[in-house]
Amino acid sequence: MSDYLIKILTDKIVASLPKEKREIYDYVINIEDKIAEEAGSAEEFMVRLKSESPHKRAANHFDMTLLELLQTINDIDREIAAQLETKIQLVRWKDYTEVVRARIGVPLNQKVFLLSLPQ
Repeated sequence: MSDYLIKILTDKIVASLPKEKREIYDYVINIEDKIAEEAGSAEEFMVRLKSESPHKRAANHFDMTLLELLQTINDIDREIAAQLETKIQLVRWKDYTEVVRARIGVPLNQKVFLLSLPQ
């Protein structure tokens, strides 16, 4: 399955989380993504995570201990992973090449698929 489709499904799952979990998850992911974008390498990313303590900042922001925040993030990650696995199993690809070819003409070297995503 493509990374793009995984991101779409993950975003749907995150959007369906309870408000508090969604806010914590989005806050931490946004901080991590910003550091990742600015870091030149995986090593620099890890060094910056350690030196800038974004998880401590997030814990303070949500009035939690660092341990509580990390446990919450791990719980959310597990919840997302479980739902993602289920949603991936429910994705359906239907070959509509012949239907579309008959109606509007699709070159013989192309395929057309209908993608059905779970709610």
